[in-house]
Amino acid sequence: MDEDLRYIHHFGLIAPPFQGIPDRRFIWLGDKQLETLAHLKVGIDEGKGALLLLGDDGSGKSVMLGCLLSIVAGEVTAAILREAWISVDRFFGFLAAEFKIDQEISTKGDFLDHFRTFLLAASSEGRKVLLVVEDAQNQEDEILEQVRLFSNMEENGEKLLSVLLIGNSELNEKLMEYRHRALLQRLAVRRHVDPLSEKETGAYIQHRMMVGGAFLEIFTREAVQEIHKVSGGIPKMIDLVCDHALMSGYFEKRRTIDGKLLARYAKESKKTFRRAKGAGLNFEGAARLKADAVNAIKSRSLKVTSIWIGLAVFLFLTAGISYLNFHGEKPPTVAVPPPPVSIYFEFASAGLSGHASSELDRVADFLLKNPAARVTIKGYTDLAGSQKHNIIIAQSRADAAKDYLAKRGVAPARIQAAGMGAANGSDRGQRPEDSKAARRVEIEITR
Repeated sequence: MDEDLRYIHHFGLIAPPFQGIPDRRFIWLGDKQLETLAHLKVGIDEGKGALLLLGDDGSGKSVMLGCLLSIVAGEVTAAILREAWISVDRFFGFLAAEFKIDQEISTKGDFLDHFRTFLLAASSEGRKVLLVVEDAQNQEDEILEQVRLFSNMEENGEKLLSVLLIGNSELNEKLMEYRHRALLQRLAVRRHVDPLSEKETGAYIQHRMMVGGAFLEIFTREAVQEIHKVSGGIPKMIDLVCDHALMSGYFEKRRTIDGKLLARYAKESKKTFRRAKGAGLNFEGAARLKADAVNAIKSRSLKVTSIWIGLAVFLFLTAGISYLNFHGEKPPTVAVPPPPVSIYFEFASAGLSGHASSELDRVADFLLKNPAARVTIKGYTDLAGSQKHNIIIAQSRADAAKDYLAKRGVAPARIQAAGMGAANGSDRGQRPEDSKAARRVEIEITR
């Protein structure tokens, strides 16, 4: 077995919780991230044109993009540009291929004509079109200018294309330059993916460990504090630190990861990679530290191996006490989740009705009986009110349902609540019954 993954069995896990497994069940988003998703979705739904998402490297921008694309799937035709320093001609070729514009294109004018025809056809069919530029700080000024021009394309006062620029602080600095002032002015939605707080870091770790199969507390509160301090609240760094800590715990025969182990890790990282005061360990440094630490930890653990063996034999022979075997433990199975439910609200209200309470009681009962399950709550409003007001009301409704479940004993880390704003689809009608149906929260339980 891969030496790095032996801790899976040691800690009674079914999968490595912090090794970037492409499984959406491992995704955890805090309230601020969910709010950012809601704002981006509204920006696309309402045709705001140019949108901006900033965040430090490793802060979860790609995860946010994946969640956004999942939310708008079926409603939006999207193309994602990941190639850096692309030329304008190659950029046009990329768009023609992604959007399946099967026309002969020999000049820039040809492309723009065909592209506008494509956008008009999509608009007439009720489809929205989204262009995402990842790591936009690594694009030439010509590309950013072309993106600005694309974001201006409209028909009868409605934008034909939404453009989402994603990048780090370098992109922010680039947009602040005088030559990009026109693009900066057109950014209708601007969001930043902030590092996780200490409380959010604990919820993030707990969620990933639970999905990985751990139903006992392995990282102590003191360990979480150290992890937050070392990682700076950056999810990618949290993953690296936690993965290293689990490996260290395996070699040292620990069943829990405490603050002392993490403090030692922090000390080693500072000494080895000369971290600036108050700065988190960088990705390359963390990876190297993890690799270098294996032999040191392994050597240290060998010194106590004989003691552990002797103690185990003594317990078996003298007291008949069974040595705790985590290898045989299997995480409890989760019953088939009930279908999604909706609860409804009065106009401009987030108060729960009696019917809502009974529905939430059933949800809480299921979650308490199935500790591996989690729940997603999405709040909606009708079309009355401004976008900002609707987001606030929708979030308040989702939070009301979340607070009710938390009071029933469901761990807040298992609940994701997001205000989505005005409802979409068939609920966007103007009839009174449509408006009433739109004022709701949708509750979905997942395994």
